[in-house]
This record gives sequence, C-alpha cells and structure tokens, in this order.
Amino acid sequence: MSLRLFGSTGFILLAMIGLFMKAGAARAQDNYAIKAFLLEGVKSVNEAELREALATRGPSWAHRILFWKKAPLFSGNDFRLDQQRILKFYRAKGFFRARVAPAEIRANDEKQEVRLRLQIIENEPARLTKIELAAADSIGFEEKLRLELQQRLTLKIDDPLDEGRLNDNRFALHSYLANRGFPFAKVEVESVRDSHDRVAEVTFKIATGKLCTFGEVEILDTKKYPQRVIRKELAFKPRQRFEQGKLLQSQQRIYRLELFQAVGVRALLDKAQDGVIPIEIRVKEAPRHTVKLGAGYGTEEQLRGTVNFRRRNFLGDARRLQAEVKYSKLEPGRFQLTLYQPQFP
Repeated sequence: MSLRLFGSTGFILLAMIGLFMKAGAARAQDNYAIKAFLLEGVKSVNEAELREALATRGPSWAHRILFWKKAPLFSGNDFRLDQQRILKFYRAKGFFRARVAPAEIRANDEKQEVRLRLQIIENEPARLTKIELAAADSIGFEEKLRLELQQRLTLKIDDPLDEGRLNDNRFALHSYLANRGFPFAKVEVESVRDSHDRVAEVTFKIATGKLCTFGEVEILDTKKYPQRVIRKELAFKPRQRFEQGKLLQSQQRIYRLELFQAVGVRALLDKAQDGVIPIEIRVKEAPRHTVKLGAGYGTEEQLRGTVNFRRRNFLGDARRLQAEVKYSKLEPGRFQLTLYQPQFP
C-alpha cells in the first residue's frame, strides 16, 4: 500500500517537474526571433482573421524580402495564452468541440530563433436546428410584422452558431424596427445547445415598445441663414411615423446645401411624450463669402493662377453664386460665373 502510494506520488511529482521544465524552456526562448509560425488544420474559419486575434506574430513577406527588417520576437507567455485565444475564437464561431494539439516549438539556441507549429482539430460546429422570433412583452407584434422581421434574418437552419452573425441579425432586426416607428425596441438573443454541443436553438426575443411619430423640430445656432432653407430639406414632417433613417437622410440633404460646415440631426428620445419624439438640429454655419486663391507651374500651362469667389445664400433660398477667374498660357483670362439653385420658392 505504501509502495503504491509512493509510486503514484512520484509519478505526479515527475509530471509536475516535466511541466515546469517545459515552461522554463519556453521562458528561456523569450525574445528569440520567430522564423515561422504554422497554424495547421484551419479549414472552416478565416486564417487571417484568426491570426489577428493572436498576440504571437509570424514573419511577414516583408521580413523575408527586407533582410534588415527584424522578425517578431517570441514570448512564451503570449504563446500559451494564444492557445486559449484560438479556442475562444472557434467557440465564437460555433466550434465548441475544437481543440489545440500540444504545441511544437523548435528552437535554435545558437541563432536565437524559434519555429512554431500549432495543430488545430476543429471538429463539427454546433448547428442551428431552430430559429424563432418571440414577443418579449405584453404588446407583442402583428403577424405581418413578424413576417417582415423574418425576412431580415440571414441565419438559416443548419448554419453554425456564430456569435458574430447572431449579433448582426440582432442589429438588423433592431434597425428595421427603428425605421418602422419603434425606436425604443429591444432585441435580445437566447441560444440553447444540446449536451454534446452538436445542435443549437436560437430565439430572438423582441419588445417593440410603443409606436412613435416625429414631433416638433427645433433648429439651433442659425444666424446668417434662415431656418426655412433647413426645413425644406427635411425628409419628414411632424406627426409622421418615426423612421431613424430619415434623420440621416435629412442631415445629408442639409449638408449638401453647402451653407453649413457641420450638421447634426438627432431624436430626443429622453424627451418623448405619448410616442411623440422631438427633433433637434444643430448647425455650424459657413461664411457668407469665401475667396480661394491658387497658383502653380506646369510644363504646358507654365505659370497659372486661379481666383475663386463664392457667395452663399445669394438672393435667398440657399442659392450659391460662384465666380472663377483663371489665367495660364493655355487659357489666358478665362472667366466663369455659375449660379446654383438647390431650392425653389
């Protein structure tokens, strides 16, 4: 009995000594130049994306061609943690049974170089057998809206349980609802895997919140230009159904007037009352007049010069008057006058 206990204890001690010796050897190779870093068995995921998730870097083509460029240095601690990062990366893609074989480190102590090799056994991912939309509140949603939301999903039965794709689909559902009058919608994802991590079921729990409309529009920081030119560019009107995308559309249309250096359009969700959301627009006005001077020299034109004058909101309604004078050997004294009319009374 005592002899058997001694043998078992001795075996454990030897294993621990071997482990510490291996860790010590890896630490002794710290700061060795990495001459190669092989990842074998990568078939179902993007290898470049996987390598970006790791701290250990192999030599690039630049290191092979440009001899003076130093190769990346080895860190035993980073390399051990990278093996855990690989498993985390694969699990996020749905490969819960993936594993990494014992690492191979070939060191050249004379040249202070290492060559690394990791073998990845991917195994099969957990695949979706059910994708469901469910109401998460008492309001629920109509069957028509349910069908519209299902059409937004890119996940299909038998796809791997990929965290990134789950989040993309959750965002797509939320964006669709925000553009259909539900800016307060909440979408949560729940996934359940079987005990062997081979199949999974996904449920998108949706709380639409109250149907909302656009409220009154407040425009701030206008001094030089009338607010009516801004209101003409709005893609919505008060009391219309709220659509998040129309805020961005309005912002772009206002900016294209070239009367403002910056434009911000936002919904004041925290000030919403009874489903009516007030809108705030802030602008930074551009100068009424702009003069630009340019000069240069070319082999054909030789000495050339340009004077550009721009008058914003010329005679109102966001008109822009632009006058340009250009002189060169090819175009001596060219004059151009342009009137832009983005809006009509």
